[in-house]
This record gives sequence, C-alpha cells and structure tokens, in this order.
Amino acid sequence: MKLKTFVSTLASVLLIGSQVAYADKWGDQFPHIAATGDIPGMCSYEETSKKDYSGRTLTINTHAIPVMGEPTALHAEQFEKLTGAKVEVTHTPAGDLYSKAMVPFQSGQAPYDIVFGFSNFINDWKRYLAPVPQKYVDQMTDVTASHIAIASWGDTMYQYPVDGDRHYLKYRKDVIDNPEMQAKYKADTGKELRVPQTWKEYAEMAKYFNGWDWDGDGELEYGSAEVMKKMTLCMLLSIHVLLLTLRTQEPRWFLL
Repeated sequence: MKLKTFVSTLASVLLIGSQVAYADKWGDQFPHIAATGDIPGMCSYEETSKKDYSGRTLTINTHAIPVMGEPTALHAEQFEKLTGAKVEVTHTPAGDLYSKAMVPFQSGQAPYDIVFGFSNFINDWKRYLAPVPQKYVDQMTDVTASHIAIASWGDTMYQYPVDGDRHYLKYRKDVIDNPEMQAKYKADTGKELRVPQTWKEYAEMAKYFNGWDWDGDGELEYGSAEVMKKMTLCMLLSIHVLLLTLRTQEPRWFLL
C-alpha cells in the first residue's frame, strides 16, 4: 500500500453529476434511485459497473454513523456490487479523525487508502496525501471557489470536497415573534425582542433566555447552543465569529 493517500477518492468515483436522469435497470438493484434511474456520466452506476476491481481492497477511515459515516458505508456497499472490489470501512468519532490518520502517517504506515477529515487538517496531512487529480478538479464547475480554496493548500487541492458547511443563525420564531414574549422582554430589559443584529445583542438574549422554562414544556431551557466539544467541531464557533470580523467593520452586522 502506498504511503501517499488520496482524501475521499471514493466520493470522486461515486458522486453523481447534475445531468438529466432516466429510468433504467439500476433502479431495480438500488431502490433509492427507483424513481429516477441512473444519471448519465463518467460516475454513473453504468460507467462504474464497467470497472473490474475484483481481488482488490479499498480501506477507508470515515466519520462515525450517522453523519458522513452512513453515506460512506452505503456508497461502499454499492461500489462493491458494481466493481467487485472489497471495501473496508472504519468508523471513527469526529474528534479522533486527525490522530487516527496522523499517527500511522508519522510512523511511515498507511492503513487507509482514503481518509476523511476537516480542512484544517490539510497543512499537517498534505505531505502524506496525493493531490486530487487535475481532471477531477477541472470538472468542479458547480463547486464554489471558497469550497475549492479550503480544500487546497496553495494551488494544490488535497481534499476532495464532499461536504460543505454554511454558517448561519437559527432562532425560535415562536419566541421572537410572540407578542407576549416581546412585551415581557421589553419590560424586563428595556429593549426590543428581535433577531439579534450584533454579537452583543446575541449575548444579551442568550443570557436572558437561559435557565427558565420559557416555552412551557416543563423543562429549563438554554438561551443559546453552540458546538463546543473539544477536538470535534468547536472550531466552528471561532470560524463564524472570525467570518463576521472579516466581513465588515460595522458592528451592526450579524452573520446570517
């Protein structure tokens, strides 16, 4: 097994292009496409089935189920049926994805042909990874420039983009738009209850709504929820705060 590893190659084989679908024989074998059939193109079921990988084994380290781990397992099963290859999938908690690959990398081993990871791993991993072949990069006409950029280091793409995150604010309309709650918030704080426009307003509202049963379900509620677990997605909070800072110097803006 080569030490150089291609991140998420399986996705490049299995992602289906955005072309017109048609009903065909593959709908019988794979019920989830029964209504549409295969989609023509180099990554279609039809074209993939023409490849014979019998006797070859592909090893993958991916996320725990469900998240990305479940579709990885699904595609692995399909790939085995289509090509005759054996696909071994290891499911790893998000917080361990980095070390699960980096420890063997540093010791000169390559237990996986494909490793899933976050874009902030690229700098440390890139010396052990094979770049995404240019022919695949050239086909990413519907992938945004920002997603291509975060999957690359310099001018070289090392990570095949299969999952892009969008940072936005979700809020409880049943609370924010509730006249009674608006009146209570105004009486208690002297301020209007509205979708927060600044981080200061966000913090004030989070503090106000924390620790009491404001929706009447018999349980104490939280004023806000952010991903903070160590070594998992806690960096997302820093990212969307940073994006707000980079977006504008105007304090009235909030990242939505």
